Amino acid sequence: MYDRLCLNLTEEEVKKKLQENLSFVIRMKIPRDEKIKVHDEIVGDVEFDAAQIDDQVILKSDGFPTYHLAVVVDDYLMKISHVFRGKEWLPSTPKHVLLYKFLGWEKEMPLFIHLPLILNSDGRGKLSKRDGHATVDYYKEEGYLPEAILNYLVNIVWNHPDNKEIYPVEEFEKAFEMDPFKIKISSQAPRFDLQKLDWVNGEYIRKMSDEELLKRLEEYLDSMSESELKGTKYEGKEKLAKIIPLVKERIKKLSDFVPLTDFLFDSPEYDKEVLRRFVKALI
Repeated sequence: MYDRLCLNLTEEEVKKKLQENLSFVIRMKIPRDEKIKVHDEIVGDVEFDAAQIDDQVILKSDGFPTYHLAVVVDDYLMKISHVFRGKEWLPSTPKHVLLYKFLGWEKEMPLFIHLPLILNSDGRGKLSKRDGHATVDYYKEEGYLPEAILNYLVNIVWNHPDNKEIYPVEEFEKAFEMDPFKIKISSQAPRFDLQKLDWVNGEYIRKMSDEELLKRLEEYLDSMSESELKGTKYEGKEKLAKIIPLVKERIKKLSDFVPLTDFLFDSPEYDKEVLRRFVKALI
């Protein structure tokens, strides 16, 4: 923590340092003898010991504000009523609460909602792009359905009142609109289970009509590159339509369709002499 070395400089000392063009920052002077209470709509009331909070830099030496000052001023000027952010920002919230107080904006302070972080599959850290499946592109390339992903993400932080696992997101939206802070979103960080997402996605595929699945498959196959399709030409809407009922129960994501059906579109390469000997052996 900052040792408050410059806090007690005299006015003359400050003027001298400014004349010498020494760089400086502006910090918040955190009160050392009080508890700062933060109310979060998911976590509840959280109390912080001010003596454990550093004198935060709010204006850098280049004259630009840090995030902490900028976010409070921005939210105030834009009349933000609710702040939704990840739970890792909760320890910074007492600084923001103090800034609202110091600036005389306590009545305009927004409601804070700190959402649980999503952990990677082993639960040892938050899901990140290093895990390989934390980017939107991954799910597009694998053929996951947007509505299935939304359903799964809601499932890991909220329990449906009827204990349903597969449902349209509109049901969650309705519950949220009725009482946004009493829908019991979990404050615990959930683990991202890719196998469970596969199951949810497969359920959505099986609930689709064959016509809708055909449309989704056509869009998906058109988006794939030749290297991803390994040269297979998925041409002919009529042929695709005939195949869909045969594989619909077996695929969990649209990418599963390719390895299951490519042999129906490309003639296999074979050595005629080997084939002749094989047929002769059978006879």
